[in-house]
Amino acid sequence: YRDTIALQAFGELSYDEIAKTLDIPLGTVMSRLNGAKKLLRERLGSLAHPEEEANTA
Repeated sequence: YRDTIALQAFGELSYDEIAKTLDIPLGTVMSRLNGAKKLLRERLGSLAHPEEEANTA
């Protein structure tokens, strides 16, 4: 996921440009970005809502 998300977030490339840069299909770019965003939400979710963790402890 790292290359794909870096090109989109920091390189500000479009999905088409990322696909051409990495020589992968457009669908793969979309899938990787979706997976990366999901992973970030899961890992950073507790930071966004720390009060939820405190209530379950």
